[in-house]
Amino acid sequence: MKNTKSFLTWAIAVLLLLGHPDGGNHINPDDARLQFAGRINFENPNAPVLSWPGSSIEGRFTGSSLSLKLDDQFGNNYFNVFLDGDLLRPAVLHAAQGSRTYQVASGLSPGTHTFLLTKRTEGAEGATVFQGGVLEAGAELLAAPPRKQRRIEFFGNAITVGMGNEATDNGPARR
Repeated sequence: MKNTKSFLTWAIAVLLLLGHPDGGNHINPDDARLQFAGRINFENPNAPVLSWPGSSIEGRFTGSSLSLKLDDQFGNNYFNVFLDGDLLRPAVLHAAQGSRTYQVASGLSPGTHTFLLTKRTEGAEGATVFQGGVLEAGAELLAAPPRKQRRIEFFGNAITVGMGNEATDNGPARR
């Protein structure tokens, strides 16, 4: 009994020292410092659902790494991940079916960084639940960038949203 008590005390102390079980600071999916845009289902604020192309999540953070947690319905969805405002060279993330954690940034220089996650694929490819993210120990999520003051809204069909503009002719999407 004494050994069990000692072990439990030791285990609790270690967990308190480590913080989040994966060693980092957890970002909750409903954190007010995240900025969502597009047609996103917030029926459950702790599990926002992205189905439509162009839906996005944006944030600012400190630290040298960032991981995002996604739960993809079919494993057919692709996302662009833009870091620090570089809109010319996105990292393309292929979401596997089920709940997974994806490291989207590592080895970043000290300071403040930004990320923008945008859904590339159509709603027919299934829904993706945003489950939050993880920053390294000591890093933090900062207030979201201010929203743009001007907006343009387009009405149309698949051509209007650029369906297929990142795919080769009659071939798979470029990655």
